[in-house]
Amino acid sequence: MAVNVYSTNVTTENLSRHDMLAWVNECLQSNFGKIEELCTGAAYCQFMDMLFPGSVQLKRVKFKTNLEHEYIQNFKILQASFKKMSVDKIIPVDKLIKARFQDNFEFLQWFKKFFDANYDGRDYDALDARGGITIGSAANNNSHGGGLNSHHATQKPQIQTRQAVQCSLIVPIDKLVKGRFQDNFEFLQWFKKFFDANYRGTEYDALGARGGEGMGAGGANAPKGNSLMGRKPVAAQPPSLAKTKPIGRAMPKVNPIRPTASKPLQNRMAGDNGKIEELSNQISECKITIEGLEKERDFYFGKLRDIEVMCQECEDGNPIIQKILDVLYATEEGFAPPDEIEGGVGDEDEY
Repeated sequence: MAVNVYSTNVTTENLSRHDMLAWVNECLQSNFGKIEELCTGAAYCQFMDMLFPGSVQLKRVKFKTNLEHEYIQNFKILQASFKKMSVDKIIPVDKLIKARFQDNFEFLQWFKKFFDANYDGRDYDALDARGGITIGSAANNNSHGGGLNSHHATQKPQIQTRQAVQCSLIVPIDKLVKGRFQDNFEFLQWFKKFFDANYRGTEYDALGARGGEGMGAGGANAPKGNSLMGRKPVAAQPPSLAKTKPIGRAMPKVNPIRPTASKPLQNRMAGDNGKIEELSNQISECKITIEGLEKERDFYFGKLRDIEVMCQECEDGNPIIQKILDVLYATEEGFAPPDEIEGGVGDEDEY
């Protein structure tokens, strides 16, 4: 029977996602690049086979799948093995299959603690147990050998896997150019592995290759080549001369008022006068425009007032006159006629 463990914020070890992912890849001889890839449930099924041989039928596990219903089938197999070994953990299948980082990382943290409590240290060839199937985003068709205790034997296949990524990886340009941390960090992680697999130790002058151009947020202040070689040596001043004050006649006091100090002030005043004149002209133009609009308003208002008086004098039930009055008294949204003065309507304006 399995030893049950409980994972909380207090009991869970603070392992980074990179450490957790490295642990999974080392145990299962896999090539997972992200925590989210564990959403298939296949890795956990093989972990159970490692911990409790015979608790899982690996032939039924879908190791290479991108279908959600096959993810669910894998988790059903995992849940059956939990029940068989009396593991009381409830698997949040509906959350894990969505491939969100946080949900899968929390479940992996719990499983790591469960693994440490139940693993007896036996040798296990994960690749052979699943029939040589490679799993993970960086997986290829190369065969891997060895198990948990064959670290040196698996180094060469890992390098071959990295070289295969060179041909198969598609650069996610649309994500990288957005400047988001997660996308750029994951791509940088892959490139670090790719670099380690291909770099041969040759010397390379990066700054000279790009013509001395700076890079990064401090690129403008970055050194252009070997700046120390271009500096002229400064002659050292003898200590006796540096500390000794020159002896000579006292200099006469100079009047601090300089006659040329008023020249910048005059230039500034001349510029201010020009701005004042320009603003005055704009104000004059605005006044002329407002006066013209007021005259035009009064002219048409007088016409409308005459029409209103004529219609009121001819109120004999004529529908046309009523329509004219409706047009005159119609209001628009945001406009209302002035309020009536208390006690009656005020005197009408004369035009």
